[in-house]
Amino acid sequence: MPRKRRHEDDGEKDLPPRHLTNPHQTNQQKRLIVVLENAHLDVIKVGVCSQGACIKRFAGLMVQLLHKLSIKSTENSIKLLKVIKNPVTDYLPAGCKKIGTSYQAKELVRPRDLITPGMKEPVVYVVGAMAHGKVNVDYTEKEVAISEYPLSAALTCTKLLNAFEDAWGIT
Repeated sequence: MPRKRRHEDDGEKDLPPRHLTNPHQTNQQKRLIVVLENAHLDVIKVGVCSQGACIKRFAGLMVQLLHKLSIKSTENSIKLLKVIKNPVTDYLPAGCKKIGTSYQAKELVRPRDLITPGMKEPVVYVVGAMAHGKVNVDYTEKEVAISEYPLSAALTCTKLLNAFEDAWGIT
């Protein structure tokens, strides 16, 4: 019996290809999509961790993601994370706004001001996930700063997510 390769179907349910979905329904869903550009993940062995179980669990999930190429929930087998091939734009809803974030952007806005009342279409925010430098992608329409100071990718995501949670009444 031949060995099963990692990328073969293992019974997990995935979204149908975009060309088989109704773009009108897909594009009308209200959702926030965050793209972490230039995120570097490497599998390394770590000694005793002094940052607690939460960090160990996250590191374990990232290792699992790199080895198995996806992570699914234990309850209902829904894929939570998946490694995808470039270009990332192939996986974004057609026609959605794509906004880059950088503290060097000319337009400084409060995260809550990024949400328009009655917003029903998906929006994409591109966040740089590297230690230094600026994200340089050609698929964003504009660039905004949510702080006049450089922020980590984690803090940028937190500020964006909190603003959308507040605007959408998510507790």
